[in-house]
Amino acid sequence: MRNILILIFAGLLSCQSSEKKILTNGKAEPGTNTSLARAGLSEKEVIDSYIYLMARYFVIRQERLDTAEKNLGYNKIKYTPLGKTDSSNPNLDVAYLEAWVAVDDKTCQVLEVPKITNRYYTVQVMDEWAGVITNINERNYPQHPNGAFAFCLKNGPETPKGSLRVDLPSYKAKILARIERKGSDGEAVRLLKAFKLVRNDETEIEPPQKIPMFTNEDLIRGEAFEYPMVETVLRSAPDGMKLKDDLQNRVRAVAKYAAQSDANKKQIEDLIQEKALPQLNRYLGSMGERKNSWITTAPYRDGFGEDYWFRTATTYVGIWWNQSKEVVVFISKKDMNDRELLGDNTYLMHFEKDQLPAKEVNAFWSLTVNPVTRSNISNLSKLTYGRDGSLTLAIGAKPRSNIPLTNWIPAAPGKTFSMILRMYSPKDSVLSSQWTAPPVIQIEGLDLQKTSQR
Repeated sequence: MRNILILIFAGLLSCQSSEKKILTNGKAEPGTNTSLARAGLSEKEVIDSYIYLMARYFVIRQERLDTAEKNLGYNKIKYTPLGKTDSSNPNLDVAYLEAWVAVDDKTCQVLEVPKITNRYYTVQVMDEWAGVITNINERNYPQHPNGAFAFCLKNGPETPKGSLRVDLPSYKAKILARIERKGSDGEAVRLLKAFKLVRNDETEIEPPQKIPMFTNEDLIRGEAFEYPMVETVLRSAPDGMKLKDDLQNRVRAVAKYAAQSDANKKQIEDLIQEKALPQLNRYLGSMGERKNSWITTAPYRDGFGEDYWFRTATTYVGIWWNQSKEVVVFISKKDMNDRELLGDNTYLMHFEKDQLPAKEVNAFWSLTVNPVTRSNISNLSKLTYGRDGSLTLAIGAKPRSNIPLTNWIPAAPGKTFSMILRMYSPKDSVLSSQWTAPPVIQIEGLDLQKTSQR
């Protein structure tokens, strides 16, 4: 009996000792979930705050990288060489230019858009949180599809004469113009070079915010919440999301908590490393809508809405995502059996006659393998169709004897890869997800009689 009492007494002392580690004079031990809760925060709120904040950090990082390029800076157009794949958001389908536009309370910047007919084009205008302000094209501006467009601060200076005004929510915006190559690269490049940004040299331009530079492989983590940098980042540009006030107040609460002690700071760092980043990586594999072996951006017709996870994810993996009503993107990294795509294998995509991608777009479509191994397949490719009017595409390191070479996209042997199907100016069937890309099927051992080509 005496031994039992001793054990009970020892257990009580142990519990009291543990409790003292969490509570000291009625205060929670720094760096614990108890101290986090007493600050009015949960682990989920810390993770959500980090995900929200990173969208702005990604844009600032890109601004610093872009404007640091020789002879570039602000209010100057950068014409990207055709077929270049090492840009921040490579695209083999189009001729492409970009620029950072900077304005102030007294001045605007004017973009001259050439007349473009019978060829897809758009000028995508982005805010400083990567949200789409507008797309300049004949679909959105049928009465003024070309000519002069003046980028001006909202409620700011008068519109320059002869220009159509585009209001900007802050002093800077990113513009990206894309023109369909359409099998005539010379004409696409000519049209691209006809875009002119009439620079107003009187504009006073603020330099980009100073942040620690980071890579996608080594993201900024707890340091993102450090004062005064985090407050500067939040105040540097308005966010159009309705949830912004609550989210930014939460960011400030996390920053205040982290600043209180080294233990709290380490706790936030560990939470990001051990939970936020793994959750973000898992989200990347399921963002948007998943159908067959593809994820698609189709539900985001008019932009991000209030989905800050989607905004940060797209800004992370392919900055300057556009609205789905301009282009719906299908991405596949796995086959229909949820296995990673590997270049050593051969995969099949089969479109029935009434499901051909060309029928589901008002402009054009394309399919690209990443890492890029050759120019993509698109509606302009000389494809071979089946006797029943269907289309079968094969992807892999080696061509198949029963699949025409015209329908084959090579993939790098021994490496995993992904595929991107882009549908430009998609029809409602794509936007509503009534139409979706067919499953990606590993075809070894598969009976291909029904997909035979003529």
